[in-house]
Amino acid sequence: MSMWSTLRAAMLGGLVPPDATPAPSPIRRDSTIYSEAMGIGSARDKRESIRPGAPIVLSDDELDWLMASPAARLITQPAQEAMRRGYRVDVDGQRGVTDELDQALGVRATLVRWLEAARGGRGAHILMVDDSDDWSQPMRPGAPIRALHVLGWREAVPGKIQVDPREPGWMQPLLWHVAPRRNVSVSVGYVHASRLITHTGIPTMPDAPQPSGIPLGYGYSMWDLYWPPLRRLWATSATGEVAGIELTMPWIRLGSLATMMGDVAAAARDAIRMLARQRSSHGMTVLLPGDEIGRETLSLSGYSDLTASAWQDVAAVRGHPLTILLGQAPAGLTSDDESARQTWERLLDVECAEYDRALRVIHTQAMGPANRHIEWGAVYMPSDLERAQADQTRAGRDDILIRAGIIQPGHAAARYQGAEVLPDPVVPPDWRGGIPQGIEGVTAAALGARDADLITQADAEAMLRQSGIRVTPAPAQQESAPAPMQDEDPPQA
Repeated sequence: MSMWSTLRAAMLGGLVPPDATPAPSPIRRDSTIYSEAMGIGSARDKRESIRPGAPIVLSDDELDWLMASPAARLITQPAQEAMRRGYRVDVDGQRGVTDELDQALGVRATLVRWLEAARGGRGAHILMVDDSDDWSQPMRPGAPIRALHVLGWREAVPGKIQVDPREPGWMQPLLWHVAPRRNVSVSVGYVHASRLITHTGIPTMPDAPQPSGIPLGYGYSMWDLYWPPLRRLWATSATGEVAGIELTMPWIRLGSLATMMGDVAAAARDAIRMLARQRSSHGMTVLLPGDEIGRETLSLSGYSDLTASAWQDVAAVRGHPLTILLGQAPAGLTSDDESARQTWERLLDVECAEYDRALRVIHTQAMGPANRHIEWGAVYMPSDLERAQADQTRAGRDDILIRAGIIQPGHAAARYQGAEVLPDPVVPPDWRGGIPQGIEGVTAAALGARDADLITQADAEAMLRQSGIRVTPAPAQQESAPAPMQDEDPPQA
């Protein structure tokens, strides 16, 4: 029996049998480290007992607060920057066929509000309004759209589910009960799903039950995913602020206190009062002869690394580059931040895919079905120097094609005749140009080099292929002759 068991038995007035002492928990010494506090090496080792926790579902008030906080930039910046790229809808060679319609309906602003509400809430809808009196019926194809309205997830409730597996949208709401919650609550009634462009938030597994706390027909909010890393970031920041205050400690040495006061307790009380006054009076205090006052500052090491790690967790939720989110200067192996640019462009492509889906529904309803191509603008606009270098490269390519007889000068000049400079020459479909001589003649005619005899056949063929030219050598029985050099260069585009 141990000493503690003997003492405990003596205090209780009796003896405790040795077998009544509880056996200690088994200790698994997988390594030489054992920590009872952390559980390392014991039966409750946290390295093995960690399991995914219950998903965090934020309340409606919490979602509204987050969208009104500075953290809303996580939601609004990708949606706004994706639309800032601009788009153009082309149909069978006609460019910008939907510009007037989009401007009249305010499509761009509507789509941004729709995606922000869908990402920041649990979903959103775009209501397409026509002249029909009964909105519970399907929207007539080709009916003109009078207006577009954005509805939040609390303004539309599923009313009827499509249970016929032969119909599109199986097990999805067929009718929605719409009741806007703006300045005045108005019930619109049941609206057919064909009149709504719906975004139901982050979808769950097909066979997963409806999560608790989420309305029927909707999914998780983007804030539900952002909240765990945001909570860690804010807790780290708050802890650092408190620690920074506590580690800056003022002190006071009262040299004349012993001669003025004989009571030790009174001296200690007065010293504490003096110290409290110094902490709360913005550095002002009363000093007696022989007193000394100062401030001792302790360093808070590791705080910067903790906050940087928390910010990385926040940015990793959707791949939001920190240099763009926080406006930081690029750091690391490169100074041009090419990695962040590629990551940011992929994130904007995800937002543009949602815009594409909504645009096709709106344009098909207003203008009928067609083979539409939506062209999005570049994420990063080139500088004047980059544009000049690209134009110089294309001009050299056009010169090679003209000298080879593949295109005419007018084909290259047509690149500059439209509203924007085209990257490739405009060649008519009936043009029957080509290389009139073998590859040996192309060496001098296509390249136009003064030292053309130094360029081999393989070099010329490789340069032409890099320009997108298909080289067809002359027949074997026909001897190819070099094309005569032109006296003067063709007019530049």
